[in-house]
Formats: sequence, structure tokens, C-alpha cells
Amino acid sequence: MARSHNSSPTASAKTSSPVIVACVIACASVAPAQVRADDVHERAAALDRAGSLAEREADPARALTSYRFLVASTPRTRWHRRAERRIAWLQARSEGGFAPLAALMEMQRLSRRELTIARLRGFERKVRLFPEGIVRRESRALLAEAWLRRFGRAREGLLAHEAWLIEPGLRPGERHRAAWGAAQARVALGDARTALARWNEMGIDAPVERAWLRAAAVAQTGRPIAWAVIVLFVVVSLGLGRRELLGRSALRRAFSAPRLGAASWAGVVPVLIAWQYDSSLLGRFACTAAAAMAPVATCSWVAAAQSERGAGRGERWALAVVTVLAVLGAGFLVTERFGALSWWLQ
Repeated sequence: MARSHNSSPTASAKTSSPVIVACVIACASVAPAQVRADDVHERAAALDRAGSLAEREADPARALTSYRFLVASTPRTRWHRRAERRIAWLQARSEGGFAPLAALMEMQRLSRRELTIARLRGFERKVRLFPEGIVRRESRALLAEAWLRRFGRAREGLLAHEAWLIEPGLRPGERHRAAWGAAQARVALGDARTALARWNEMGIDAPVERAWLRAAAVAQTGRPIAWAVIVLFVVVSLGLGRRELLGRSALRRAFSAPRLGAASWAGVVPVLIAWQYDSSLLGRFACTAAAAMAPVATCSWVAAAQSERGAGRGERWALAVVTVLAVLGAGFLVTERFGALSWWLQ
């Protein structure tokens, strides 16, 4: 029993030695593996940065080379997947040996101050020589939106949007944007009816845009009529009121407490109700009430002057008719000014 007790430490040491050696070797091999993984990630990140830099510098060929080298030399990482997406994007726009894409990238990198009309016209001349494909369509989009929105040139914007619309291979979203821009350019040129007709011909399912175009067409016709009615009201009121308008008795009768109270009830109470319902509508309802009450207050003043000189029934009816027309005209102008016509016409 004593011999067995003395020999157990030696046997335990012999048994544990291989385990200790294996642990040391395993620990020593972990660090180089980790270093290699870190090197792979760093190299992939560097290649990704190189590709992104090349794209920012409008060099798509160099960007494609960087992304391809990243995919070929590194395992699947998040940079690997991103590089594959960028490769697909660049290859889809490789028409013309990347020269059109490089020109488009040069325009896209310009700041708002650097983008001038001269540069835009120069790029427009280049686009005419581009081969068919995605790059030419995207270039047409850049030109159209720059002319219409950046520089506010409705005529040039219309021509650019029309050129974009006839590009082959337009996707539904591109066709919608091009048609909508062309319609807005026509409205800006004062031809809302043609814009609405062309929009309906294209058969695009966009009720909000269609309602906006209908409102623009109605406003184009209704705006001059509304102003003409208001001018007619002013002229008729002055003619019917005559000298009595400046008399003190006419002023006291026109702006007496009962009449002012009635006007406040008719104009202020609806505004307060609208404000309680939705505070964002307060400005619209206040302007509508003010536009409607102005002709009513003028009518009250003229009617008081008519009473002073004993005007006949015909004059009173004439005043009432032109007042109603003036209220409708003022309401139409306010409604059109706040863009509510399109909401009503949806």
C-alpha cells in the first residue's frame, strides 16, 4: 500500500504533461489566427475605401477594379457583400466603356454653386452622344430636374423632361417622374389644360397628381374671373354709394354695434370652431373669413349710404348680387392660394 502511495505523483505528472503541452500549442496558435483574421478585415476595408474613393472621384473603372480585387482576395465579409452589390451596379452602367458614367459622376459631385447653366448645357451636349442605357436615362433625369428645380427654367425643363420620356427602357417609376416633371413645367408655362390632357393620355394611376393638375387647370381659368368679379364689385359699390359713403350717419349705421356683432358671429365663430377641431387649419380659415367678410362689410357700408338717399329696389338687388359674387371670388382665390382646390377635386 505504501509503494502504491509513493508512485502516484509520478504517474500523475506523466499523465498531465501531454495535456499541458497541447494547451500551450493551442494557445500559441490562436494569436496568429486572430492576427490573420484582423489582416483580412483590414485589407477588405482598405479595398472598400479605395473603391468608394474612386467613385467619389468619378473613376468607375478604377472602382470596379478595387471591388473585384476585394471579392477575389478576401472571404465573405460585409465588405465582400457590399463589393458584390457595387460591382453589379457598375457593370449595369458600363456602356460606352464607363465614359458616360464618369461624366455623369462628375456632374453629380458638383456643389450647388458649382453647377452653372454653362456646365449644364455642356453636359446636355454630351448626353446626346451617349449610347442607350441606364446612364443616359439617369443623365436625362439630372438635366430635367436641374433645369426645372435648380434654375427654374420651365421651358428648358419641359424639353428635358420630354427627352427623358422618350428614352427606351424606362421603368414605371422613371416614367412617372418624367411625366410629372413635364406636367409641372407646362403648368409653370401657363398651360395647365394641356398638362392635364397629356397626363390623362399617359394613363398613369396617380390620383393626387391628377387632382393637382385639375386644380391648376381650374385655377388658370377661375383666377382672372375671380379678380374681374372683385373689381366689378368695387366699381359697382362706389357707383351705388356715391357721396353718401363719406357721411357720418352712413358710417355710424354701417358699423353699428348690432352689425358688428353679427359680422363677428358670422366670421369669428367658424374660425374658432375650426381651431378647436384642428389648430393647423386656423390660418386658412382666418384668411377665408377675412376675404369673405371684406365684401360683406363694404356691402353694409354701401347699403347704409343707399338708405341715406333712399335708393330703389333695383340698386339694392344689384348691390346684393355683386356682393355675393365678390364673396365667391375672394373665397376661390383664398382656396386656390392655400392649395385646397386639389383636395376638393380628388
